[in-house]
Amino acid sequence: MYRSVPSIVCFGDDVEFTPAQQEKLNSLLAEDKRGLRSQLANTERQLAELSESKSLTEAEREQLRESLEETRRQLRSKEENEAIEKKKLQKELTTLRKRADEAEAKQRESTIAVALSEAAVAGGAFNPSILSQVLRERTTLTPEGNVVVEVAGKDEDGNDIVERVSPIDAVKRMKAQPDRWGGLFADFVASKAALPTNKNGKVDVTTISTDEFMRLWKTNRSKLDL
Repeated sequence: MYRSVPSIVCFGDDVEFTPAQQEKLNSLLAEDKRGLRSQLANTERQLAELSESKSLTEAEREQLRESLEETRRQLRSKEENEAIEKKKLQKELTTLRKRADEAEAKQRESTIAVALSEAAVAGGAFNPSILSQVLRERTTLTPEGNVVVEVAGKDEDGNDIVERVSPIDAVKRMKAQPDRWGGLFADFVASKAALPTNKNGKVDVTTISTDEFMRLWKTNRSKLDL
């Protein structure tokens, strides 16, 4: 006896279902997915509880954390996983940029410190560290990698201007102004030692520490006998 059955038409690997069959298939897939999510959620809960056990070694805890993350990954949709992965990559990129900025800042500061120290030593500073600190607040590193110091100068018409010169030139200009900066240079200090002690009430920079000098430099420069 002939019996009619729903038609299934095959074209190679493609299968076409009737609306009723497709509805049934979708229902089965949804049910299977719900069961999987329920199972995974239960596993996630068990792993989370187990990870709190004090008897676990660090290696076992790490293995559980990895299993827990894998379970959570399976519970998430494709879009959720992509969003989490994107956020993770953004965080890593932010961390890398921060490290790069910190490394660049350290390199910049190191380059400036070396240039100022070398200039202070070459210029005969009484205390190279102090002279370097005095120059530091006016010193920058150009995009080309050159260390420059901003100093007061005059243009051709005698107007006040700010010039950007090398640390060596900056030290030379300071040394050429003994009334203002003489106390920072060894030869001036040596010649001054033979003179009677002044009584102007100012602090002799040759008798104080670098830290004390910097404190006065920042808070009360007029007290320094330079």
